[in-house]
Amino acid sequence: MLVLCVARHPFLSEHLARVVRVGGLEAAAAVGIDGARAAATMRRPSVVVAEYELLATHSIAPWESDAALRDVPVVAFSLTREAGEGDPLDASGIAGFFYLPRLGNEGAARVLLAAARPGVAAPAVSPLAWPPATRAATY
Repeated sequence: MLVLCVARHPFLSEHLARVVRVGGLEAAAAVGIDGARAAATMRRPSVVVAEYELLATHSIAPWESDAALRDVPVVAFSLTREAGEGDPLDASGIAGFFYLPRLGNEGAARVLLAAARPGVAAPAVSPLAWPPATRAATY
């Protein structure tokens, strides 16, 4: 499983990639929205973990239209804000948020593994699969 670690600065994206690797996952670091898009073309990630401040100040609309990233879950992380301290990121497709200092390496890996798991979809039901009506209902 590849985790794409995205931040505003190389130091921060590399730090997050090290944390993810210590947690037992494979990681690649990228800087900014354009860096994330370029990295995803080289190898499609299972999940993107991006710096909260980057996501709060930039639209992820380019990610949502990018073939390599549009279906990849995005999880926000912060080194400075706890979950209740930030503005909600409800305008974007953020799958989750975590405060890295409280979570630690293994906790971050668990969050990212959970975010990368595909959702459970209800089976499609065809109207032709229903048993045919044998007689008209009378009321």
